[in-house]
Amino acid sequence: VNIEGTCDGETWTQLGPTLRVNEYNAMGTDYLLGSYMEGQTYKRLRFTCQHGGRNVTLKYLALEYNEGHVWDVLAEGGVDANSILITPKGDEFVSDKTYAAEAYAGDGILFYDASEPAYYRYADSSIQTAKKGTLHIGIETGGLRLIGLAEGTRLTCTTPAGQTLYTTTAAGTSCLVPLNGYHGLVLLHLCDADGEQTIKVTY
Repeated sequence: VNIEGTCDGETWTQLGPTLRVNEYNAMGTDYLLGSYMEGQTYKRLRFTCQHGGRNVTLKYLALEYNEGHVWDVLAEGGVDANSILITPKGDEFVSDKTYAAEAYAGDGILFYDASEPAYYRYADSSIQTAKKGTLHIGIETGGLRLIGLAEGTRLTCTTPAGQTLYTTTAAGTSCLVPLNGYHGLVLLHLCDADGEQTIKVTY
């Protein structure tokens, strides 16, 4: 398997050595490509596979880009239910620092999939969701506080089942989203001049 990058969409450059798979590997293997991408401006990356005339099956081939950040693992664990207590290793969580969380799915033998990273900022009174630009989401009594909105942003808050809990157009850069007693996962749909995004928050 080769991983290649291109700056113009026509000329492709191989990143690192060829990755050779010689036997069945249910656990998967990680390859770090940071040293090969440093200082580069690739617009696209691709995988190519040569199997020498023999049948080959590659499952769950994924490429993860961390925007140049190196994350230290503070807590990890597995769960068979729908929640887990995150306890840091060593030092406690520090206020105003950003943390990332990812979830991985599998059956103990095969790896199924991984979530996109969710970014959070820790404060003494709440956990804030750190998202695009300077937008932050704080948990308040009775609802969610969005800080850093663009004025005129259209906002709709729904449940995963599609029930609309709240909708408004931001008159300023901050907005309180009342949840009227609802607890659980909500979807915040934001639309402004920069485009649209959907944010998942558990209240």
